[in-house]
Amino acid sequence: MPVSRWILALAAALLPTCLPAAASAGPIRTLLLGDSITAGIVSGDGGPSWAELLAADLAASHDVVNIAVSGTSSVYWAPSTPCPGICGDVGTLFEAQAVPELPADVATLLLGTNDATAFFLPDRTPLDDYEDFMREILDGLFGGGVASVVLMTAPAANVSEVAVELLAGYRERVGQICQDTAFVVCGPDLYALLDPATDFAPGDVHPNAVGHAKIAGAVAASLRSIPEPGTGALLAVAVALALAIGCPGTPRHQ
Repeated sequence: MPVSRWILALAAALLPTCLPAAASAGPIRTLLLGDSITAGIVSGDGGPSWAELLAADLAASHDVVNIAVSGTSSVYWAPSTPCPGICGDVGTLFEAQAVPELPADVATLLLGTNDATAFFLPDRTPLDDYEDFMREILDGLFGGGVASVVLMTAPAANVSEVAVELLAGYRERVGQICQDTAFVVCGPDLYALLDPATDFAPGDVHPNAVGHAKIAGAVAASLRSIPEPGTGALLAVAVALALAIGCPGTPRHQ
């Protein structure tokens, strides 16, 4: 496990101790990163997207900022990859979309549909490349000051058999990342959660209103399971570190 990840986590815990005004005074800043499913496209008769429903549901506790971009894939969001095609002259999409909104308390990450279908890409994203890009995105978020990331799997509906197989492979890689990466929360498994027959309009890869409502409820549950910044075990570590380094206003033993 990278030492920098631990340092970042301890710093995130220590900040509320050193700067009490920033501890729990405001809502939990929450970034939503992804493609058109997160950006807000709803198939069928339309309706509120999962991002809109989530923001309304958690309005009392979370400041939800949606930075998703339709048509994007893992390669588009990787911090080291110049954004191709639809992004225009922005350098990297991560720099253009994510960096201005960092730091944040938590982020959600949902990508894979366009990787598997090769939408706006010359070819489908191989499994190893998908995993590498996702890990790079996570490193960029953590390096930018995000304390926790909720990582989701992409659904498999109205795509080719080859794409379904790739999405199943992406799902396995996401599960592995969740297991071996600190501060990554295994979020909703949309591959299993959404029913292609009832949660999508025919021929559309975007969930319908029912599907988006399912996603919103599942993501809200994941976010509520994450301890608020500056509480619990992290706060205990922060106090210990504060005593060790002498944060202003922290009592010290003589």
